[in-house]
Amino acid sequence: MTKLVIKRPLAIFTTSLMLSIIFSSAVQAKRGPHGGDRDRGRSAEQVFEHLDSSGDGLLTLDEFTASLEERVANRFNRKDSDEDGFLSLEEATSNRRGEAPDHSDIAAEIVACVTTLAEDDDSITVPDESRFDSPQDRFNAADTSEDGFISLEEAQNNALSKAPESFTDMDSDSSGDINLDEFEAHQQSRKATRQAIRSCIAELEEDAVV
Repeated sequence: MTKLVIKRPLAIFTTSLMLSIIFSSAVQAKRGPHGGDRDRGRSAEQVFEHLDSSGDGLLTLDEFTASLEERVANRFNRKDSDEDGFLSLEEATSNRRGEAPDHSDIAAEIVACVTTLAEDDDSITVPDESRFDSPQDRFNAADTSEDGFISLEEAQNNALSKAPESFTDMDSDSSGDINLDEFEAHQQSRKATRQAIRSCIAELEEDAVV
């Protein structure tokens, strides 16, 4: 799961964060009466149609960010386990599997590995090393008040500040809006990139054990 608080990364990871929020929100809207997901695998086309409030087949920046603050708030509240209105380092960087992993010490090796994989798959986008900053560094970057906690306002401002960059990254023809083909292509690239990163991390960690 892409984390709620991050340092400024390469555009692909910025967009990955935004899409994680968007897709999790779309799935949340499909939950059944007992909280279970009725459609966990909602497609990119369904999410696009959900965001395209005008129904004209084009996604504008305003449509892309229309309910971003609400979506961030929902995600924030799920992470705020003690319900105090702030995220601690542990809350902000944890996920369903527990503590967020720290791969900052092998960032350069991961990038080199993904670069090699991208030579044979042009859908893979090579990430910047900052993608693998430590959880503490990512937390510090989002904690603009430097009080040791992430407030909802800080989380929302963090996401909103990245929305234009995320939108531009998906707008491959620089037309000022996003069509379904662009949206789906970027989602496929995001998936391929994440798979490449996971594969490289697994390989590097296995080599370290040996």
